[in-house]
Amino acid sequence: MPWYFPWSESIKKRACRYLLQHYLGDFLKEKLDLDQLTVDLYNGKGTVTNILLDVWALNEMLSNAGVALELVDGFISSISVSVPWKALLNDSCELEIHGLNLTFVQKQKITGGNLFDSTYSWSSMSMTTSIQLAQECLRQESNANSNVDTGQFEGLEAFAQTIESVLARVRLTFIDTKIRFENVPVDASTGIGIELNIDRIDYWDLSHEEVAQDTSRQHSVYEPVAVAIKSFQIAGLVMIMDEFPKHCRTRLREALTEEEKIQQESFLRGGSNSNPDLLPRVRFLSSCGKQTVKMKFKQNDALPGPKIDLKMNID
Repeated sequence: MPWYFPWSESIKKRACRYLLQHYLGDFLKEKLDLDQLTVDLYNGKGTVTNILLDVWALNEMLSNAGVALELVDGFISSISVSVPWKALLNDSCELEIHGLNLTFVQKQKITGGNLFDSTYSWSSMSMTTSIQLAQECLRQESNANSNVDTGQFEGLEAFAQTIESVLARVRLTFIDTKIRFENVPVDASTGIGIELNIDRIDYWDLSHEEVAQDTSRQHSVYEPVAVAIKSFQIAGLVMIMDEFPKHCRTRLREALTEEEKIQQESFLRGGSNSNPDLLPRVRFLSSCGKQTVKMKFKQNDALPGPKIDLKMNID
């Protein structure tokens, strides 16, 4: 199916801006500079750098899930987006996130929440129907141009199918990811940190393959696919433990002075500890292979089988 040319260039640009903000916006402290990003995107690639995560929003998600962890700092070095405009419906759009850094501490008070339901809810973030996305894109066009009437777009379903085809082929890659857990006991002068460093994480959606194989009925753009299939692959994993003085524990980046930011980043990069009484950084786990996880989420309760099916393969 072609990218229908009767639609204006403005609609195409707004579609890209809207989709990026729709899938990333809830996790970012500030909105992406999508106007500048769009200019680069139309040439094939766009990059934004030094992105703060919305710690409060992410902590609310963790709290609703009943997770006994609290995010104290979140940062992304850069986000790059590649769009194959000349083969949009055949090649994959690629989203690369470089230098994701997350630091968690133990949460003292755990509120009610269901991790299973929350996991299912997070997975549905990309399960918004394509017809809804198409309507939102056209509504934004209508708001920007009072002369545009969304009711005049007879090809709404075709536009939605185009969006669905593009989203089904999005590949998400995390490079140089660091996840750190810190614990400073009450009245203690030092704390213990555990770092999980991952060279590469690849994520892609296989739901479109399931739809293509199911010839028993035609899939409607007005509803999510019956079974959503997600695949993750992790390569290059290292776990490190260290001891640190209480005053060196990670704090919210935006609350630090420039000097404190430099000191914190130096420590998190593995800078030497001047206190000989503290344990040095110790690597206690390393994996050079690949771990692949495939998850199936049933979105139609009428179908037989479990709600979530999980398979893992280690190479």
